[in-house]
Amino acid sequence: SWLEAARPEPISKMASGIRKDGELSALVTGGTAGALALSVLSTPLDVARHSIQAAVTKRHGVPGLGQALRGAVAAPAGFFGLWRGLSASLGIAAISPAVFIVMYEATRNNRDVVSAGIAARVVHIALLQPMNFMRTIRQGGVCLEPAAREHLEGSFLQVIKMLGFRTMYRGFIPTVLRDVSASVICWKTYMALRPMVEDFAPDDERGGTGAYLRAAALGSTCTVLGAVVSQPLDIVKTKMQVRRVSKTDDFGYRRVTTPRVTGTFREVYAMGGVRCLWAGGVARALRAATAGVVLGPLCEYCELLAVDATRPRRIAFDIGEDPTRTIVHPRASKAMYIDVR
Repeated sequence: SWLEAARPEPISKMASGIRKDGELSALVTGGTAGALALSVLSTPLDVARHSIQAAVTKRHGVPGLGQALRGAVAAPAGFFGLWRGLSASLGIAAISPAVFIVMYEATRNNRDVVSAGIAARVVHIALLQPMNFMRTIRQGGVCLEPAAREHLEGSFLQVIKMLGFRTMYRGFIPTVLRDVSASVICWKTYMALRPMVEDFAPDDERGGTGAYLRAAALGSTCTVLGAVVSQPLDIVKTKMQVRRVSKTDDFGYRRVTTPRVTGTFREVYAMGGVRCLWAGGVARALRAATAGVVLGPLCEYCELLAVDATRPRRIAFDIGEDPTRTIVHPRASKAMYIDVR
């Protein structure tokens, strides 16, 4: 089950700090299945969030969640307009669990779990940024006029041909800052609250459905908290990605301007103050809550990191050229889980 995958075997049962292949396979399989289901369920919320953020202006203010959803349905695709960008979302969901878990496993024995999680998250963002970019521009034009969203309708190859592959990494910095800050807040809060939640559970309910529901509820709460706190970076990221960067000047030359993080932040703030910085926040918070319910212990891999945080870090032990000359104190061998025979 997903809960068993998220709760690795105790460290004392492991001959080394490396997880078994079957355990890693269960984590990747469970994470991928959950991520695919979450993509289908939450794409309408992503469409609403990105379209709200793209349509924020000083003149018209912040569109509402209902307005964005109605705009998606009113599009030529009709009801299926709520699932704009689904192919990119499914691609991200199919790849992201494997990328994160492989990178996390490669680094967790050499550093604390949060640092390993941050390293895995940054690599995960860097590899999937092109698909994230395409999803954002596909979903961001719902509330815009046809002329204003024309530059968002191009295919992957058309965007690269017009602006180059580098444009796929537009908004990369705020994306990294958003996801890393949200993940760290989520992980730290989960680790702090998990013992308190477990203390309220009877001893005979420490596993099974009760444990899954507790992990799902706690994961949802922590994920929503991280999403709300990091929301200003989300709208900065969206504004940078949906902006028309290619324009023709009065002399007929095409000019390409790259939006900057600080400039975009000031621009959004000038549109409507603090309220604009949290545009689309309701849709993102609902998506985060849905992720906790669907993924349970695998939401942001909170349970995985919380369990690993209780394990001693694995440090390479150099026994020299002649192992028979190495002396290990019995108590030290137990503390380091060295099998002395």
